Amino acid sequence: MEREVTRISKLQSSHPSLSFIDEFLIDHPTANLYLVGGAIRDALLSKKSHERDYDFVVTGLESTDIESWFGSRGEFNLVGQHFGVYKFM
Repeated sequence: MEREVTRISKLQSSHPSLSFIDEFLIDHPTANLYLVGGAIRDALLSKKSHERDYDFVVTGLESTDIESWFGSRGEFNLVGQHFGVYKFM
């Protein structure tokens, strides 16, 4: 498990599009932010990720807090209203 965490940490540090993670968690200490999907699969398999987008699950925050934080930092849209899916660029 420790090796997998190291691979995921390297993924975060090597992709500028993931640079928001530390700031988000500092600003929201009650939140949990989970990177999920293909990027994790590729990191665990030691494969070069071809992901151009990353999928996250956020718990411990109200949707209005999520919307406010991301909305103040870039383009942010609710794309899956029934599932609470947001797109952030």
